Amino acid sequence: MPKLVCATFDEFEAHLFGFDGRYHLTGPERGEWRSQAFCVERILVQLVSEGAACAYEGVTLHGWATLFVPRSPPQWYRMLGVPMDDRSLIHFAPGQEFRAAVNNANQWLSLSAPAELLQSGIDSDASAVGANRCLDLEPATIAALIKMLDRLASLEATGMLPTKPLSGILEDQLLTLWRFALGRGVHRVSGKGRPAASRAAIFSKAVSLMNRWASREVRIDDLCRAAGVCERTLRAVFNDEVGIGPHQYLQIHRLHRIRRALIAANPNRHTVAGIGARHGYWNGSRLAHDYRALFGELPSETLLRPIPQSSRS
Repeated sequence: MPKLVCATFDEFEAHLFGFDGRYHLTGPERGEWRSQAFCVERILVQLVSEGAACAYEGVTLHGWATLFVPRSPPQWYRMLGVPMDDRSLIHFAPGQEFRAAVNNANQWLSLSAPAELLQSGIDSDASAVGANRCLDLEPATIAALIKMLDRLASLEATGMLPTKPLSGILEDQLLTLWRFALGRGVHRVSGKGRPAASRAAIFSKAVSLMNRWASREVRIDDLCRAAGVCERTLRAVFNDEVGIGPHQYLQIHRLHRIRRALIAANPNRHTVAGIGARHGYWNGSRLAHDYRALFGELPSETLLRPIPQSSRS
């Protein structure tokens, strides 16, 4: 499979395998969005570079499990509402909602496999594979896994990826390591305050209000009432879930909605001012400033960029 290089994050998210969701940049783009994908028998391997600090909200594909391995410092990442450390891997179960955040441009890799294939070698019920979990492995083992997959990626790039019977042996090794990590149970990383399920519910209620009130000015106290918590708790939940406070996330969320609207709009029929106003941005100069600070271009440039007509309304 060819290496994929995308100019922007929204082009990249459409090609991400194993997940269906959306990126929200939380900082300006500082690098390319790249992905190299190849198969080791029935396992799909991805090596990814993300070009900015970002949050990702989505759902894993039905029928597929994915193992997430950071290649950048794990302390940059917040996954499933908790920070990672150098012993952490993340098992994403099939069809499960999740949120992730990273505070810098970064690199990671993943393994995706049919859930039935992964489950077939585990002598337990399906709960091991069927839930999102933070797994525990020795740092040296994680480093060896990364080195192995980097080597396979180099071989794939030159058309020399191993074939049977060696590819079958490699698949068995990867599945054995994944099952071993699942068997060690949940890795307890530092998390404070409310349980993860409670934090996720509070966050979801607040974001649901943002979506419903897309054309209205949403204040922090509106989010507090929707989530049924005080402002201090709301700030703590947002920092746990996506690494930034609710006020910053609210602004980022609105700018991303405007960007999607600009990409879908017909420049002969729509204007930046009209789209901004529909999403609560009444000051055109402020919109241009905030939009460019986050996306590195003016909203008019997004609107006028050539895009296939099937994507325009």
